[in-house]
Amino acid sequence: MLINKLPAWSRPIFEKLAAHQPIAGLDPHPIQPNEKNQIDTTAWVIDTYMRYDEQPAHDSALGEPGRVLLKKSELHFETDKDGTLEASLLGQDKEGRPVALFFHKDETGTESYSIQNLGEYLYVQGGRSAADGTGFYLAKGLKQ
Repeated sequence: MLINKLPAWSRPIFEKLAAHQPIAGLDPHPIQPNEKNQIDTTAWVIDTYMRYDEQPAHDSALGEPGRVLLKKSELHFETDKDGTLEASLLGQDKEGRPVALFFHKDETGTESYSIQNLGEYLYVQGGRSAADGTGFYLAKGLKQ
Protein backbone atom coordinates (compact mmCIF):
# COMPACT_ATOMS: atom_id res chain seq x y z
CA MET A 1 0.00 0.00 0.00
CA LEU A 2 1.38 3.38 -1.02
CA ILE A 3 0.19 5.07 2.16
CA ASN A 4 3.66 4.34 3.57
CA LYS A 5 5.07 6.89 1.08
CA LEU A 6 3.10 9.68 2.79
CA PRO A 7 4.08 11.63 5.94
CA ALA A 8 3.64 10.03 9.37
CA TRP A 9 1.00 12.61 10.39
CA SER A 10 -1.31 11.38 7.61
CA ARG A 11 -0.81 7.60 7.69
CA PRO A 12 -3.05 6.52 10.62
CA ILE A 13 -6.07 8.31 9.12
CA PHE A 14 -5.40 7.07 5.58
CA GLU A 15 -4.95 3.50 6.82
CA LYS A 16 -8.36 3.59 8.50
CA LEU A 17 -10.03 5.24 5.49
CA ALA A 18 -8.52 2.71 3.07
CA ALA A 19 -9.70 -0.16 5.30
CA HIS A 20 -13.17 1.45 5.57
CA GLN A 21 -12.87 1.67 9.34
CA PRO A 22 -14.77 4.39 11.20
CA ILE A 23 -12.94 7.46 12.48
CA ALA A 24 -14.42 9.35 15.42
CA GLY A 25 -15.89 12.63 14.21
CA LEU A 26 -15.86 11.72 10.53
CA ASP A 27 -19.37 10.76 9.54
CA PRO A 28 -19.91 9.97 5.86
CA HIS A 29 -23.01 11.22 4.06
CA PRO A 30 -24.41 10.33 0.62
CA ILE A 31 -22.25 11.89 -2.07
CA GLN A 32 -23.51 15.11 -3.67
CA PRO A 33 -22.79 16.16 -7.30
CA ASN A 34 -20.16 18.77 -6.33
CA GLU A 35 -18.39 16.18 -4.14
CA LYS A 36 -18.41 13.66 -6.99
CA ASN A 37 -16.88 16.39 -9.16
CA GLN A 38 -14.08 16.79 -6.60
CA ILE A 39 -13.29 13.08 -6.81
CA ASP A 40 -13.42 13.23 -10.63
CA THR A 41 -11.04 16.22 -10.60
CA THR A 42 -8.63 14.33 -8.37
CA ALA A 43 -8.77 11.39 -10.79
CA TRP A 44 -7.90 13.77 -13.63
CA VAL A 45 -4.93 15.20 -11.67
CA ILE A 46 -3.61 11.71 -10.87
CA ASP A 47 -3.99 10.68 -14.52
CA THR A 48 -2.17 13.82 -15.69
CA TYR A 49 0.70 13.33 -13.23
CA MET A 50 1.00 9.66 -14.22
CA ARG A 51 1.56 10.77 -17.82
CA TYR A 52 4.58 12.77 -16.61
CA ASP A 53 6.28 9.58 -15.40
CA GLU A 54 9.71 9.21 -17.02
CA GLN A 55 9.21 12.40 -19.08
CA PRO A 56 12.39 14.51 -18.75
CA ALA A 57 10.53 17.80 -19.17
CA HIS A 58 8.39 17.11 -16.09
CA ASP A 59 9.71 14.27 -13.93
CA SER A 60 12.75 14.82 -11.68
CA ALA A 61 12.69 11.12 -10.65
CA LEU A 62 13.85 9.67 -13.97
CA GLY A 63 14.75 6.00 -13.75
CA GLU A 64 12.13 5.41 -11.05
CA PRO A 65 8.96 4.27 -12.84
CA GLY A 66 5.89 4.75 -10.67
CA ARG A 67 7.33 7.86 -9.00
CA VAL A 68 6.83 11.34 -10.40
CA LEU A 69 8.71 14.16 -8.72
CA LEU A 70 7.65 17.68 -9.64
CA LYS A 71 8.73 21.00 -8.12
CA LYS A 72 6.18 21.01 -5.28
CA SER A 73 4.66 17.54 -5.37
CA GLU A 74 5.52 13.86 -5.48
CA LEU A 75 3.31 11.07 -6.83
CA HIS A 76 3.73 7.34 -6.29
CA PHE A 77 1.45 4.99 -8.21
CA GLU A 78 0.91 1.30 -8.92
CA THR A 79 -1.47 -0.52 -11.25
CA ASP A 80 -2.09 -4.23 -10.87
CA LYS A 81 -2.89 -6.81 -13.57
CA ASP A 82 -6.63 -6.21 -13.08
CA GLY A 83 -6.27 -2.48 -13.77
CA THR A 84 -6.69 -1.37 -10.16
CA LEU A 85 -4.84 1.89 -9.61
CA GLU A 86 -3.51 3.03 -6.27
CA ALA A 87 -1.70 6.34 -5.82
CA SER A 88 -0.36 8.63 -3.13
CA LEU A 89 0.41 12.28 -3.68
CA LEU A 90 2.18 14.76 -1.43
CA GLY A 91 1.90 18.42 -2.33
CA GLN A 92 1.11 21.86 -0.92
CA ASP A 93 -1.85 24.17 -0.70
CA LYS A 94 -1.66 27.79 -1.87
CA GLU A 95 -0.18 28.85 1.50
CA GLY A 96 2.56 26.20 1.29
CA ARG A 97 1.03 23.88 3.90
CA PRO A 98 1.43 20.15 3.23
CA VAL A 99 -1.43 18.20 1.68
CA ALA A 100 -1.37 14.41 1.38
CA LEU A 101 -3.70 12.42 -0.86
CA PHE A 102 -4.58 8.75 -1.19
CA PHE A 103 -6.36 7.49 -4.32
CA HIS A 104 -7.79 4.10 -5.31
CA LYS A 105 -9.65 3.24 -8.52
CA ASP A 106 -11.00 -0.10 -9.70
CA GLU A 107 -13.93 -1.41 -11.75
CA THR A 108 -16.37 -0.70 -8.90
CA GLY A 109 -15.50 2.98 -8.46
CA THR A 110 -13.08 5.66 -7.37
CA GLU A 111 -12.01 6.52 -3.84
CA SER A 112 -10.06 9.65 -3.00
CA TYR A 113 -9.10 11.24 0.33
CA SER A 114 -6.96 14.24 1.16
CA ILE A 115 -5.54 15.49 4.43
CA GLN A 116 -4.38 19.07 4.74
CA ASN A 117 -2.01 19.75 7.62
CA LEU A 118 -3.11 23.03 9.23
CA GLY A 119 -0.78 22.73 12.20
CA GLU A 120 -3.05 22.12 15.17
CA TYR A 121 -5.69 20.51 12.94
CA LEU A 122 -5.80 18.08 10.05
CA TYR A 123 -8.55 18.78 7.53
CA VAL A 124 -9.76 15.46 6.12
CA GLN A 125 -12.04 15.21 3.11
CA GLY A 126 -12.93 12.74 0.42
CA GLY A 127 -15.02 9.74 -0.32
CA ARG A 128 -16.09 7.12 -2.81
CA SER A 129 -17.87 7.52 -6.11
CA ALA A 130 -19.17 4.12 -7.22
CA ALA A 131 -19.60 3.12 -10.85
CA ASP A 132 -23.38 2.92 -10.29
CA GLY A 133 -23.56 6.60 -9.26
CA THR A 134 -23.85 6.00 -5.52
CA GLY A 135 -21.20 6.90 -3.01
CA PHE A 136 -20.33 8.74 0.17
CA TYR A 137 -18.31 11.77 1.21
CA LEU A 138 -16.89 13.10 4.45
CA ALA A 139 -15.14 16.29 5.51
CA LYS A 140 -14.01 17.57 8.90
CA GLY A 141 -11.12 19.15 10.75
CA LEU A 142 -9.57 16.84 13.35
CA LYS A 143 -7.31 17.97 16.16
CA GLN A 144 -3.81 16.45 15.87
